[in-house]
Amino acid sequence: FFSGSIPAEFANLKNLQVLDLSDNLNLEGQIPGLLGNLSKLQFLHLSANNFHGDIYGLFSGFPSNRNSKLESLDLSSNSLTGELPESLGLLKHLQHLDLSSNSFWGSIPSSIGSLSALRVLDLSYNTMNGTIPESLGQLSGLVDMNLMANSWKGILKETHFMNLRKLQHVRLTTEPTRSLAFSASHGWFPPFKLKSIQLENCMIGPSFPVWLQVQNELTSVVLKNVSISDTIPGKWFSQLSAQLTYLVLSQDQIRGELPRHLNYPYLNLIDLSYNNFEGPFPSWSTNATDVILDENSFSGPIPENIGALMPRLQKLYVSRNHLSGRIPSSMCQIEGLNIISLRNNKLSGELPNCWHRLMLWGIDISNNSLTGNIPNSFGFLPSLSVLLLSNNNLDGEIPSSLRNCTGLTSVDLGGNKISGSLPLWVQYMSSLFMLRLGSNLLSGSIPDQVCRLQNLHILDLSQNKISGPIPKCIGNLSALVHGEGSEVFQRLIREVTRGRDPEYSNVVANVNSIELSGNNLTGEIPYEMTNLLALRILDLSHNHLSGAIPKSLTSVASLTRLNLSYNNLSGSIPFSSRFNDSSIYEGNPLLCGAPLPTKCPLPGPRK
Repeated sequence: FFSGSIPAEFANLKNLQVLDLSDNLNLEGQIPGLLGNLSKLQFLHLSANNFHGDIYGLFSGFPSNRNSKLESLDLSSNSLTGELPESLGLLKHLQHLDLSSNSFWGSIPSSIGSLSALRVLDLSYNTMNGTIPESLGQLSGLVDMNLMANSWKGILKETHFMNLRKLQHVRLTTEPTRSLAFSASHGWFPPFKLKSIQLENCMIGPSFPVWLQVQNELTSVVLKNVSISDTIPGKWFSQLSAQLTYLVLSQDQIRGELPRHLNYPYLNLIDLSYNNFEGPFPSWSTNATDVILDENSFSGPIPENIGALMPRLQKLYVSRNHLSGRIPSSMCQIEGLNIISLRNNKLSGELPNCWHRLMLWGIDISNNSLTGNIPNSFGFLPSLSVLLLSNNNLDGEIPSSLRNCTGLTSVDLGGNKISGSLPLWVQYMSSLFMLRLGSNLLSGSIPDQVCRLQNLHILDLSQNKISGPIPKCIGNLSALVHGEGSEVFQRLIREVTRGRDPEYSNVVANVNSIELSGNNLTGEIPYEMTNLLALRILDLSHNHLSGAIPKSLTSVASLTRLNLSYNNLSGSIPFSSRFNDSSIYEGNPLLCGAPLPTKCPLPGPRK
């Protein structure tokens, strides 16, 4: 926890070979040029501090010190800015250069090619917005090159890699809006054998290049949005190293079928999402924890023995495919399973009723053709937080065992055939953020217990057969009074749906809403609703509500969408410059005043 700047007296340490001031966090100021004059300095590590400004001062010392012995320079995780100086090329003995996690910008200076001893180059997590020089290809000793998380542009040619015979690890990513392309000929054979590769938003397609096909020692592959619209030779998968740990081929238009059976015992992550893969679900034997196959054309059933094939599975994402058949009961055997996301497939049959004591906290099987009851065993998932089963053909009542899942934050059972009344035990769901039960066959009244859901931001009971009055205590829903604390719940939904699904990408748009339309509600609109100062959406249309509209309802500042149409409301419409659309109030023959054409009668003379 040293603080302040580097003292000038360091210039007197003529025999200093190693200076490590890293991880003090609060050392600040500009890095002084005097350090460049220390002719015997071999290791200079200043990472994880608060140094700012450019590094021209530091490098101004090197021209006068042509015999610099510096081998390792680590300035990562500071607040350094500016362009990289051409004098960087004077450090002839430099083997390790780490300038990551700063705010450097511009291009890599062409003098980089003079660093003939360089083995590790890390410029990741900066704002580099220029080009990568062809002189990079002169670094014959380079082993590890990390240029990810920048805004590179330009064209990479064969000369960029011409002499990189020892290169083993490449990470290069740019912004999707930037143009960075590989211009190597289709049949080019590179001089290197890579162990790992990560390319994002770099154009290496449209064909699957030969230089990548011949890499048969890869243990980590990450290719995202690299403009490949080709089929990948099946033998490429089988020739990957048996030590493979990461396999990411996503956000392209890669076609064809995957090999039916592969054995990757060390694989941690499979992400083939957002492509055009087809054929059956891959029956790969793997210890992967994350399998992500969203947005493809996989068809047929999920393997019956998926529990044995993928025993360490934690997250399974296969939404928006063409999977059919039943969900296999062997999924219940995967003890570490956290998330199942099978949205938008053609799955049918009943859900297996074997979910006991698993770590499962996120379930999304919406938009399928599931039938039968919601399994009672869901109530024995102690960590269950997000349960999304909307738009299926599920029937029966909401199982009472769910009362055990006191950590539930988001429930969406809308668009099914669920019957019965709203359970009274819902009051114990103190963390409930979203309750969507719309478009079902629910009956009975809205119990006062709903008013105890202090974290409820989204309530949708629309299109049911619910009757009786709206409880006056609805004005006690404190999340809709204060409007705070929804971010953590939204984050959980985004993780289960991976944030890309259109229906849940607009969850944010529906935060702080009450939708009760299409029921048989009677009585008056509770005046207490005007306490809900954070309410953004209120839809009470198509009910049998009567009486006057509370005068202050339309003046709730946060309210952006209001629908009171097709009820039995009466009296004058409260003036509002925001809600002057007649469709909000139509279908209430006893309402009068703007924006309806019916004028209110003038008050009679006082007696």
